[in-house]
Amino acid sequence: MTTTGDTTYPEDRAAAERTVREWAADGPRGRVLLLRGDRGAGRSSVLREALSGLPGVVTVDCAGRSVDAVAESALRALGVEPADARPRGTFRELVRRAAPVTGVVLLDAHLAGEFRGSAAPQAVLDHVVRHLVDRGPVAWAAVEADAALRVTRPSSTAVVELPPAADRPADPIDPVDPRAARSFDPRDLPELIGRPGFLAAAPRAELVDALPLAWPDGVPHNSLAADVHYLDQLGVRPAPAEHGEWLAALHHRLVCQGADALAAGLAEAAAEAGTPLPWRTVWGRWLPAGRSATTRPLPGPVEAARPALLDGRAVVVTRDLDVPDEDVDVGIVPARTEYVFDHTDGGLLGGPYRRTAEASDAPPVAAADSAGERLSWSDGRLRAAGRPAAPRFPFEVTGGFRSGGDLVLAGADGVFRVELLAPVDEEAPGWATEPFVELLTAEALRELPAEAAAPTADWLAAPFSGFWRPDADELPDGLVDTRAREFLSRVGVPLAAGRGTLWTGHLPEEGLEEWDVEETEDGGSRHLYRIGQWLGGDLLLDGSGGEVLLEDFDGDTAHAADSLPVFFAMLRLVCEPGRTVRQVNRRYAAAQTDRWLGTLDAEAAEGCWYPLLHEQHELDRGLWGDEK
Repeated sequence: MTTTGDTTYPEDRAAAERTVREWAADGPRGRVLLLRGDRGAGRSSVLREALSGLPGVVTVDCAGRSVDAVAESALRALGVEPADARPRGTFRELVRRAAPVTGVVLLDAHLAGEFRGSAAPQAVLDHVVRHLVDRGPVAWAAVEADAALRVTRPSSTAVVELPPAADRPADPIDPVDPRAARSFDPRDLPELIGRPGFLAAAPRAELVDALPLAWPDGVPHNSLAADVHYLDQLGVRPAPAEHGEWLAALHHRLVCQGADALAAGLAEAAAEAGTPLPWRTVWGRWLPAGRSATTRPLPGPVEAARPALLDGRAVVVTRDLDVPDEDVDVGIVPARTEYVFDHTDGGLLGGPYRRTAEASDAPPVAAADSAGERLSWSDGRLRAAGRPAAPRFPFEVTGGFRSGGDLVLAGADGVFRVELLAPVDEEAPGWATEPFVELLTAEALRELPAEAAAPTADWLAAPFSGFWRPDADELPDGLVDTRAREFLSRVGVPLAAGRGTLWTGHLPEEGLEEWDVEETEDGGSRHLYRIGQWLGGDLLLDGSGGEVLLEDFDGDTAHAADSLPVFFAMLRLVCEPGRTVRQVNRRYAAAQTDRWLGTLDAEAAEGCWYPLLHEQHELDRGLWGDEK
């Protein structure tokens, strides 16, 4: 028997069993063993003989099972019944309820997944085994693996490589592989996915399983592949017999993006394939979760929608806040905004109508002949009078109204209209609000936008109310950094009233305030000028070198950016106006913004920008899900 690094090569099966048994008997908690070998080498039997009979060891069979199914089996083996908890808990949460055990053996982990060639085996290691051994109830995990599987996160990992069997099969297809053959080659998916006929016919589970194989680095942002990914992230996982329901959800995203031709083609192809849509989105002023745009469509977040009449025309009136007039009039709520849309096609007919304590601007509409049934979110479904009265939607759709088979629905991402084409299934459970186990793929991180390298006023303006742009002769003499002077007089400082936690509204009246004068090592001096308030401290400009600093209450300063252009480019990226951050894409949005900020100024990104992205989301709720 030889050992190279963390890998041991036993001479025969008996030596392999001894090696595995010795590994299990002693070592730190949280360790993982990968037992590798060619097909026919006897991996399963070695693990069963060496470990399965030991006290406190449980066994989980992974062959042909999805990652979720493997996680559920692991929970049951540990004495936790997942059916009693889902969708109220994730695997990571539920596994903490399990009593401690010595170890878990995962057989045929390399054959996990429902389709051959799946990325599920690696996901079992990354998202199931990791939670079992990383502060979980299991001291160790022994995994039947092949050469492709790797432990990607830090842990104590050992590898045992079985010698090849004397009668090694020549057939590359494992005859005992229980996974289904694929109906398409994942490598062709980038070309196939835009074809309505393919989407209508491809099984949802197979399509989702193929995403990480077609896009190993993640699905492209704002792509059809990302739409498929986010439907899975949002829990839209109907049974194969309900494929039309999944197609209706995809059709909804296409309509809301303005991809009308593809949406119409998908509806037609679904009918031809014998899986017609049970409901159809007629129009949408809705930014689907995970999507971004140059600007967010009006009306933005909607808490209430009602039917009304405008000059005899049926219209929809939306409110950003579902509060009574009195609460606004007495100042309990600062303002409430309404819009009016054509019920037929969603066209904007009026607004914004803004009601405050000082003004009561209201839409000039009359009451509709019928108010319809009001819909509200409860126990995973949209209900009227306590009964499900709408198709299943993710939790982001929170209310609306229904008149027969016509529904207007609203939520944090806007408003849209749906036509029922089949009766509502009142018995179907709502979609899970969070994936049980982390998904097989994610969005690919994008490169830094070209505009951020040399920010212009047009690009910076989107999240802010205007600019303070002084003439060059208005700038203080102590500001000698030429790049800062050029930026201020050519581009200017965005005027912000809390966006990104920045406050600069005083600048038009007061200009740059000299905050301090410090002596330099060479006997000279540098002037510090106050730009505004940021992250609860004072944002300062070094007049000599152009560095932007953040001074806290104790007078200590931290590096905020190398220069004004870099600082405001970073702030513009954080305050992306066309991005909607919700629970489903919060982690991606933070990782993406991290990458961009790190490209511009790694020191600042890891320093004072970090709390804004990762710790104190309440600093500006508009950044992470609730518009200001």
